[in-house]
Amino acid sequence: MPQREAAVQLGYDPSNITALADVLEAKGLVERRLEPSDRRVKTLARTSRLASMVGSHSKPVIGTQGTGRSRKRLPPGPRSAWKCR
Repeated sequence: MPQREAAVQLGYDPSNITALADVLEAKGLVERRLEPSDRRVKTLARTSRLASMVGSHSKPVIGTQGTGRSRKRLPPGPRSAWKCR
């Protein structure tokens, strides 16, 4: 998924998605790839590590068109536990 699209889907400003992608990439959960048709565009692809963590419990988090509802699909608990550090 292109980073810009991920920002829209998550309700982030596109300028802030880079920091989130940096954290996820550092944790080995996503990798950035250049879009073959337009090298200016970077896409985010989940890694096998993230796939194994999600397993069969995969429910799309992205897809709520930036309404803020995506965060409501996280498991119960303090939201501070789900912040990227």
